[in-house]
Amino acid sequence: METAGANLNNPGGNASRERYQAALEPLRPGFQADGMDIVIGSINLPAVEVRVLMGPNACEECLLPPETLEKFFLAAIRHVDAGVERVEVTIDRSAAGDVGNQP
Repeated sequence: METAGANLNNPGGNASRERYQAALEPLRPGFQADGMDIVIGSINLPAVEVRVLMGPNACEECLLPPETLEKFFLAAIRHVDAGVERVEVTIDRSAAGDVGNQP
């Protein structure tokens, strides 16, 4: 059983990571169309990090402010875990080669 404050960056946390990533799946095509991708980063309940991976030709102007993205991502993740209270968005511009290659 997961408890608040548990760090799920371990093998036992893979099920939660997969559920959170699945919750983001409907949002991914829009990001990918603009040369980006979204993946679950660190999980430190009640917070979850969502990384926005910027590709080499990503549309910077298309990216919403992190504060707005946090609300979208939180709503999606809460569909699979109502205990998540906060989403932290990290914009990763160094992941250019990884865009589109995420699970």
